[in-house]
Amino acid sequence: MTGDKHKASLKGIEKLIARSQPDYLVLQDVNNAKGTVRVDRIRRLHRGIVALAKKHKLPVKIISGWKIRAVLLGNENGTKQELAELLAGRFPDELAFRLPPKRMLWMNPDDRMDIFDAVGLAMVFQLKQKS
Repeated sequence: MTGDKHKASLKGIEKLIARSQPDYLVLQDVNNAKGTVRVDRIRRLHRGIVALAKKHKLPVKIISGWKIRAVLLGNENGTKQELAELLAGRFPDELAFRLPPKRMLWMNPDDRMDIFDAVGLAMVFQLKQKS
């Protein structure tokens, strides 16, 4: 099943690239960032996405999670919850209703947190482009 999931993900991403024709592909660093722990399947998928971008001559920008927190929170050791709360406050109409409750240690991460990761990634990329 993993191979099919991998192939289906790459196919979907390739369709998205073809349809939206972005100027850049911005990804969170899943390989080299300190404190990053990702399963092998995600690291392979990340490499596959980078290869797709190169195939489409699409520049790739890689930004670490700690860099996102450092830029937006002023603290690279800030939490994903703190980042989500900051972004929900900055974009209340778009994001506040998506903010999950604070996660307890025994709880799995809420899928909605991925939205806040993506917005944070986009904001840091945009800020870096302006400087």
